[in-house]
Amino acid sequence: MKLYLFGLLAAASFLPACKPSVEKRAQSAVSEFISNGMSNTRYYQAGRFTCRPYTRKDSLTYVASLAQLNALADRPADYIPVANAPAQAVAAPAAVPAPTPADSVRIGTFVSHTYKEQNGTGFTMRDSGEFVVSPKGVVRPLLANHVLQARLKQAKSTQR
Repeated sequence: MKLYLFGLLAAASFLPACKPSVEKRAQSAVSEFISNGMSNTRYYQAGRFTCRPYTRKDSLTYVASLAQLNALADRPADYIPVANAPAQAVAAPAAVPAPTPADSVRIGTFVSHTYKEQNGTGFTMRDSGEFVVSPKGVVRPLLANHVLQARLKQAKSTQR
């Protein structure tokens, strides 16, 4: 009887280990998302994955950066600021609301992924992407942070 209970307890303790982690599920979802976007899935070779929790604060910061980029892009090139307006107000970053405890709650998994892609002629190129995977497995591509920052910098320099 003791041996039976021990075996049952051991089996019950190993069952949770069989379930893939949140990061592994996110990596799998991103791999599937990328390979489905290719003409032939055999041309996709997964590379490095970097995962971290994605919170509401991360989401608000990303949206604020996009709003700032859109505001700079929508302004005409011959825009002349009002004489009384401070110079930093012209290209000031969009305000991110003060953090609340709810902002630190995980709303998904951020996945940065590098991979190799081969076209039909055999040419192989490296590419990368940043994605957010929801708890339900929905993958949303993001504009890479280094690209976003470069575009913001370029938009600010052309507006001066």
